[in-house]
Amino acid sequence: MKSYIRASLPFFLFLVLSAFFFWPLAFMQDTLKWDALDAFLPWRRAVTESLRSFHLPSWNVYQYLGFPLHSDPECGAWYPIVWILALFRSYDFYSQNIEFCFHIFIAGYGTFMLCKSLGQYIVAALLAGICFMGCGFFVGNAQNFIFLIGVAWFPWALYYLRQALTTRSRKAALKAGFVVFMILSGSYPGISIIALYGLLGYVIYFIITRYPKMQALDFWKQHGGIGLWVLVSSLAFSSVVIVSVYEALPYFSRSGAISYDLISENPFSPKAFISFLLPFATSGLEGYDWGSGNCMINAYIGIIPLLLIADWFVSKGKEKREWVLLIVAMLLMGIAMGDYLPLRYWLFRFVPGMNLFRHPAIFRAFALLALLLLAGSRFTRILNKVENRFKTLKRIIFIALAFFIGILIWTCPVNPGLVLRVFELTYYHPLSSIHLKVSEHVFIQSLLQVILLSITLLVFWKTKKPLHLLPYIVILDIFLAIQLNMPSTVTYAEAVKTFTGREGQLLNVTNAPQGYNNRLISDNEPGKLGVRVEGLWRNLNMLCKQPYYEGYNSFQFSSFNHYELSHFFHTGMKNKILYLSDTCYPISQMEDSMVVPYHPTNLYAAEIIGHQMKISHSYGVRSPGDTIKGIVINENEIKASVNLHNRRILTLLQNYHHNWKVTIDGVERNQDLFITNHTLLSIVIESGNHEVKFWYYPLKSYLAFYVSLSSMTLSCILLIIYSKKKYSYNEV
Repeated sequence: MKSYIRASLPFFLFLVLSAFFFWPLAFMQDTLKWDALDAFLPWRRAVTESLRSFHLPSWNVYQYLGFPLHSDPECGAWYPIVWILALFRSYDFYSQNIEFCFHIFIAGYGTFMLCKSLGQYIVAALLAGICFMGCGFFVGNAQNFIFLIGVAWFPWALYYLRQALTTRSRKAALKAGFVVFMILSGSYPGISIIALYGLLGYVIYFIITRYPKMQALDFWKQHGGIGLWVLVSSLAFSSVVIVSVYEALPYFSRSGAISYDLISENPFSPKAFISFLLPFATSGLEGYDWGSGNCMINAYIGIIPLLLIADWFVSKGKEKREWVLLIVAMLLMGIAMGDYLPLRYWLFRFVPGMNLFRHPAIFRAFALLALLLLAGSRFTRILNKVENRFKTLKRIIFIALAFFIGILIWTCPVNPGLVLRVFELTYYHPLSSIHLKVSEHVFIQSLLQVILLSITLLVFWKTKKPLHLLPYIVILDIFLAIQLNMPSTVTYAEAVKTFTGREGQLLNVTNAPQGYNNRLISDNEPGKLGVRVEGLWRNLNMLCKQPYYEGYNSFQFSSFNHYELSHFFHTGMKNKILYLSDTCYPISQMEDSMVVPYHPTNLYAAEIIGHQMKISHSYGVRSPGDTIKGIVINENEIKASVNLHNRRILTLLQNYHHNWKVTIDGVERNQDLFITNHTLLSIVIESGNHEVKFWYYPLKSYLAFYVSLSSMTLSCILLIIYSKKKYSYNEV
């Protein structure tokens, strides 16, 4: 029993630290900011509301004339954590804070488990895990927390993949496949691509290092099969994500390669390397040109790991694996620098998938993990030594202390006390008009580093087992670094209302009687909706459930973009979500503004109904009695009652997708749908009273969902079976 409790202590330690490091979020004192509120919260709320109404999340009506919610991994439609949160409540500020802290915990504990599997001492593994969960990537990119999801799960994927290959464990192979699914279903696609290449790189490394030691046939017999288990389980679990994304590729404006200018946005600039030593130097200085976005310039991993890496450089007996980690870290940091070095461009030109996503700085997350694995390895080797094991490390700490004292003296202002008082004012009152200079930020961070290193030296001189106290110093170091940077890149500290006040605003919006307001699409601009949620603006329509032609989402239809650039876009938006038209022009005429007058109900198409009927320029005669009543927007469907005196064209102001279906009076008329205005759905309706329903039904994605669900159910059964069997494979 005692051994079980002892083994569980790291789990609870990382759980506590995830709340301790980000306490304003864990204790619901503040919210995340920027994209976390404006994009990810409304998307995830749409997913959870669909699930809570017992519908699979499929189509979002309210942004950019609609998009397939299930096809964008950033929305988390298939991500199990979002599904679990949906069991308790619709996604809100509480849910988002819990999800963020959970992934911080996952990152730290996963790194700890990975380090242990590499033979590192528990103290060394703790140090690496603590530093990774609070590193500059998680702090700087907190608002982009879908970036964090893939990075948080990556140590687990590497851990289970390594375990599967070295022990030939099918149990570990199934777990590796599941973690790959977690990455693909919940993370930013760019992070997923990097993570998959990282796992492939480990497989190649494994083959290179193990293959020469065995007969070729024996090697592939022992490891080829287990590798196939990892691959098949990954594909089976992730089939719903793969199929959903694949179905959207023909429509998605970014499904093909994007320009290198766009890809090279937000690099880790040379100036940002100061964050390795002085993270507060890059914090809250939006007016200073860092050569990148404010959230992409923090790479702090703690001062102790850097000292351990410095000690590694001057040590003897370096292992090949450590050199590999160093080279990988250097390459990844070089790629993260974007246009400052040619590495990112080479990937863009020659490596599949590397031309599909932006933000070179995200590569730094994997570089920081490699550096921490190297620091943990060095720490373990120091612990293994018997004599003079502290001598070199003490010298390095002393040199570092002298270095920071020098910076402290160099940047010391005329009145240090005034700078500290101003810092206190701006930290607790971010809306203050007073701002510190870069040199003053450097001064404050240098002062903390001097204090921290002085404590470290004191520990080395006055205690018998100083190395075992290093994790406590690391906790203090990481905690302080996070607190300094938190108002800048993590929390919405500049909010006027408290956390509960903002949650109240969110509830007032989402709990209000909701239904389509029967207004023109152009009148549903967020500022005209009469509601407010502080910190959330561009996707407010999703919370109010009112369709609009703008928003904030990277998933845009290429057909919508064509329509948006046409002469008739804004007149077209002066319609309700369902409207009647008696005019349809060939696209060649409609695009010529001199031929056709601007009118909201004008339509144009490449082919004017090619199936057995031809619509003239004037199709049907307008009648005051032609009406559309009772427009209702439900999950994945839009329906209404239509009363016509003459044959007319009914148009749905949503983007065309081949999964759209239509029924008129209960009879399917899918074959009669045609595309107008580049992207809209239209159908000819005969005179009379009709009940019309448009509904989005991605059959292939639904089938893939059941494949994924069945695969996971089967894997759970297999895991139970394997857990009852004892394997005695020795590591090869």
